[in-house]
Amino acid sequence: MFGFTQKQGPKIIEIKLEELSSDKPDRLVTSDALPNLKKDYWSFTAEPVVISESTTPWLYESRNSAFLFRFTIRFEGGSQSVLDQMSIFPGQAKTYLIQPIKAK
Repeated sequence: MFGFTQKQGPKIIEIKLEELSSDKPDRLVTSDALPNLKKDYWSFTAEPVVISESTTPWLYESRNSAFLFRFTIRFEGGSQSVLDQMSIFPGQAKTYLIQPIKAK
């Protein structure tokens, strides 16, 4: 799930969210051309992914995994803001994320 709160400023007219990578092309996560902010809050829930060693190999690695996401927010009037957000999954924590799957 991704989200943010707009504290002030002009009306948001478009939100683009991308996953950035240094070793593969950037991946568009979502592009919302008609963003609906509820009480100044926008959110997006990605489609679920089946967790396995073939679909999410990074989850099975013991080292930390980092992902960089870029929010590009366009405002009425033509201005925009760009926010880069890093998400880090510590190696030790990943054990707990896959534990319920291994128990099946």
